[in-house]
Amino acid sequence: PQAQVAPSGVLGHGGSQTRNCSDIGPTYAGTFSLTCNLGNLTVVGDCIIACDNTSSAVVLGQPAATISPTSTIPHGGTQTEDCSEARPGKYSGGAVTISCDMGSATMTAGQCIGAPCAA
Repeated sequence: PQAQVAPSGVLGHGGSQTRNCSDIGPTYAGTFSLTCNLGNLTVVGDCIIACDNTSSAVVLGQPAATISPTSTIPHGGTQTEDCSEARPGKYSGGAVTISCDMGSATMTAGQCIGAPCAA
């Protein structure tokens, strides 16, 4: 994802600033630098984004449903979610592993057990 960045104050020609990626948003990590050259701003750096509970939901098998991370997962990290807690009434058990890749959450392992039908 792209974000808008600007100097924290007036940046003179030839000047530069190093900023924390968390200035962009709370799920960003790393640093970037801003450099001014003849009124043109150049941004250099790599900000990585974590997955939070608003990240792309994870699509599961049968029955199909979604599970989002319950807490922030750093880029490259994983988290295990209990299916019955994440989607009560939909699943009666099982667990899935959610992996984060630059803010995109995907199910990488595990299985959820569908809830039984009421009599």
